[in-house]
Amino acid sequence: MKDKIIEKFCRLDELGKTLLTPFVISKERKVIFFHIGKTGGSSIYNLLQKNNLDDCILSNKKLDYNAKVEYFLDVVDNWDAYYKFTFVRNKYDQLISLYHMSKNMSKTLLYGISFEKFIKEHVCKNSIFYPNYDYWIDQYFLTMIDDKPIFNFIGQFQNYENDLREVCDQINIKYEDIRVNVGGYKKSEQGSCYNEELKQLVNQKFESEMKYYNWKLENSGCQEKKIRNEIESFYSLWEGGTTLSKYGWEACLEPRLENGVNLEKIEEICILPYINNESVVLEIGTNGGAWLKRMMKAKKLIGTDVLGPEHTGFFNNVPKSDKIKYIQVDDFSCDELEKDSITYLFSYDVFCHISYSGTEEYLKNLYPKLKKGAECFIMIADPDKYIDQNGQYKLMTSAGFVDWGLFVDDYDGDPVAGRWYFYGIDRFGALLNKYHYKIISKDVIGEYDKRSPIVHFKK
Repeated sequence: MKDKIIEKFCRLDELGKTLLTPFVISKERKVIFFHIGKTGGSSIYNLLQKNNLDDCILSNKKLDYNAKVEYFLDVVDNWDAYYKFTFVRNKYDQLISLYHMSKNMSKTLLYGISFEKFIKEHVCKNSIFYPNYDYWIDQYFLTMIDDKPIFNFIGQFQNYENDLREVCDQINIKYEDIRVNVGGYKKSEQGSCYNEELKQLVNQKFESEMKYYNWKLENSGCQEKKIRNEIESFYSLWEGGTTLSKYGWEACLEPRLENGVNLEKIEEICILPYINNESVVLEIGTNGGAWLKRMMKAKKLIGTDVLGPEHTGFFNNVPKSDKIKYIQVDDFSCDELEKDSITYLFSYDVFCHISYSGTEEYLKNLYPKLKKGAECFIMIADPDKYIDQNGQYKLMTSAGFVDWGLFVDDYDGDPVAGRWYFYGIDRFGALLNKYHYKIISKDVIGEYDKRSPIVHFKK
């Protein structure tokens, strides 16, 4: 491992100099920060400096190469003793940010050039304009050895505050928002900067990174419209409540043989062991409150839904109480929830109707609202489990779909009232890993729900 780390970060550039990618190191506190360009690293450096965690700054600027390489080699000898972290960024955004910085530098070849020329002639041809080689190198290469992370924590720029708070907890410093070098462009520029040719060039240049981190090229305006349409698709479907709320919990305690779901076992396995008089509960998609009213032992209960309680009949099933809050939502922002407040999360028969991108938005925004250690249970749709238990044609008929391939593969497609998004356990697990949740069980309910898995995870 030592030799591979040295080989990765101590290299010769085209000018024959030893090239050391920027590190901030505290030998005393045993902390290493690896600064990948255009990922918010300058702000992190400021925070580390303020907390005296910058014993040595290794970079390719204003340095005695040999002395700093020797210092780094000494650190590598004790690599496992350090808490090592870095941040990565959606490559499409990273390159736009780099472009905006570069084109305004009057003493360079990049001054005033077009974005297209920047990608074609500099990024994809390994321009040596920047000695900071991490600008041009695949972030997968920078963060992995033998397909395994070499850092204890890899934060994501798009989840910057949440992930930096996690780092601060680990290295025992107070989080502060002291961002510098904040770019003036917005993600919506992606759509106007990249045509199909440039997109393919970037995908080819950074193939490993694109595959591992699953970066998407998005126009934020289009994405917002898609999520809005997705939210609106719920209105016509559930107005008046589901059968759970319409007929009451007691009528549903026996297994629902028509789809092989044992509600009583779900309560027994996923709810009762985790609810006590200190619990702060959040149910996403509470509808008529059939599940929430089984959690009344909790200190506080929050139910969210796209429909108001007058439509779902929530307070016809759940007694009004100071400890119960109903929130009608119109997006996936989770803005109505307090930070670090939720100790228990439950959602059943909801995320199976939310697209993959919508689910990602939810998980990203939920993270800062959850208390560390919060227990979470979310039911999703998995095609393998359903086909294994029920056969594909039964589901096709009941859902009104004709093309099973479309039904399964179009897991992030356009919203249709009542449609199921079969992104499955593995894709859902990838999102949980991306936003630093810990998976406890990929299907905690097993045979008691022959239709869909319930994933148990924690913050």
